[in-house]
Amino acid sequence: MEGEFVDIGGIIQQIQVLEEEIKEYREFIQEAVVVKSTLKEELELLDAKIAKTELEIERVNLLIQETEEEIRLKQEELVRLKEKIINEREYLGELLRTLYEKEEVGFLEIVLSSDNFSDFFGDISNLTSVQGALQESLVEIKKLRDRLEEEEKALIDKRNEQLEYKSLVIVQKGSLEEAKREKDQLLKETRGKESEYQKRLSFASNDLTRIRKELYQLTGFGISLEFEEALEKVRPISHKTGIREALLLALLKKESDWGFNVGRGVWYEDMHPRDWDAFFEITEKLGLDPETTPVSAKPSYGWGGALGPAQFLPTTWLGYEARVTEITGHDPPSPWDLDDALTAAGIKLAAAGADSQRYEDEWQAAMIYFAGSNWDNPAFGFYGDSVLDLANFYQEQIDLLNSKE
Repeated sequence: MEGEFVDIGGIIQQIQVLEEEIKEYREFIQEAVVVKSTLKEELELLDAKIAKTELEIERVNLLIQETEEEIRLKQEELVRLKEKIINEREYLGELLRTLYEKEEVGFLEIVLSSDNFSDFFGDISNLTSVQGALQESLVEIKKLRDRLEEEEKALIDKRNEQLEYKSLVIVQKGSLEEAKREKDQLLKETRGKESEYQKRLSFASNDLTRIRKELYQLTGFGISLEFEEALEKVRPISHKTGIREALLLALLKKESDWGFNVGRGVWYEDMHPRDWDAFFEITEKLGLDPETTPVSAKPSYGWGGALGPAQFLPTTWLGYEARVTEITGHDPPSPWDLDDALTAAGIKLAAAGADSQRYEDEWQAAMIYFAGSNWDNPAFGFYGDSVLDLANFYQEQIDLLNSKE
């Protein structure tokens, strides 16, 4: 709020405390997912997920507050800088007028108007000083202008970052509501009794037909497969890339579900110009019309333009084409083809270390997939958590199917 002091240092400390608490919850959830076997443990796991998400929302809100305060301070600095430029311009105007007046008076007139030669040489010295001051003022104004441009760019970047954080709050609130619904449903089905929970577990473990027939849907792409069909698709890719089947299924599911703008954009409005040439190259190879070929729409910040269910940017996709062709045999491969998209995602995850199949490496690889070089920004931690949560769920289903074969 205007005029109200905001302690940025205090906000940063609060964020750090929250990050430590979130880290502890993440570690607890990682262990609890493996050992849960009682209703109490299942409820503790869900409570931990809810608490972690609430902390993440609180952290993002603090990040927004921090960013808004930095923007306010930056705007005040810009105002001061602009005032200084105005003053420098006025000073420059005075110098120019003085110089013009001196140059309008001829050499002889200056000599004749001087009482003695020392006055004459004093006037010459003053003229030289004016010229030197003029040059210094011009240099200073150029520096101020360059700095102003840099500050304005920084302000725009901060505003985009704030919009990014605000969009993350929406996603995390959705995750929180989902976890609460899951807990409520569990209590409804078990009526809070351990015996009912064990019956539920037994039913889930023995109902293999239900598991096989569950739908694996990719929102926005019209792709709907039975779980067993989806598993058959990822199995050979898993073998060739070293990425767990469950992780591949989870990542593609999250990319499609959160990419609610997938397939709703057009290249000339939503794609960054740096990707245009790559996009034209891809569509030409595939015989597609770029005017009607769907891309992801712009979010509230930044650019869209990602392709297919695995959400690859055109330039990035070109870097994976050769490897995808080696594995699928498709030449050229298509980012809109499910097999090719899954394969490219597997290659990218493996390059980020997920082929070790260790939790921490898979988590980091998912983060890199989502945020690139900015993967270690704590504000994005929810993405790695949600992908691994879903992968754990899929792994349970896969293990049940494999145990009965």
